Amino acid sequence: MQINFQKTKVVTTIAILTALSVVFSLFFTFRVGNMLKFSPVFIIIALAAKSYGVIGATLVAVASDFIQYLMFPSNGFSIGIFVSNVLLGIIFGFCFYGEINFKKILCAATLSQTVCTVLIPSVFWVYIEKWYPTISSIIYWRLLQAVIMFFIMIILFYIIFIKSNFLKKIGF
Repeated sequence: MQINFQKTKVVTTIAILTALSVVFSLFFTFRVGNMLKFSPVFIIIALAAKSYGVIGATLVAVASDFIQYLMFPSNGFSIGIFVSNVLLGIIFGFCFYGEINFKKILCAATLSQTVCTVLIPSVFWVYIEKWYPTISSIIYWRLLQAVIMFFIMIILFYIIFIKSNFLKKIGF
């Protein structure tokens, strides 16, 4: 899919989705302990994927991650999180652009949680960024978060993309 960045509506929509992603990440993310983090940002990235495909979803995911780093540099920059966000945009872009059905929702939830929640962050945090001594020290927490988010994603995506007319009402 080719995005025409010369259209004001496209640039404005991507900017608004990026801003919403930052706001959702800052104000609606909650943590359980030190290892579990639950954030509704995936909904915004999925909306960008529905409207603008791989490029739009990846742009929103990367831009919001970069803006959050600029706003709060004390949290540090994690290349693992950055790569996860890029892959999340790509996965959602391929799964959600065009007509959405339950099979695509299942595929998006499975791939995003397996790759972007469990594999990429765990490998980067242990072997590249050296935040944790062994993979076994974080893999159980990452798996728990992935399983919980998998079911939340399926339910929310089913409601947003299949059951409700929400997207048609807001012009997506």
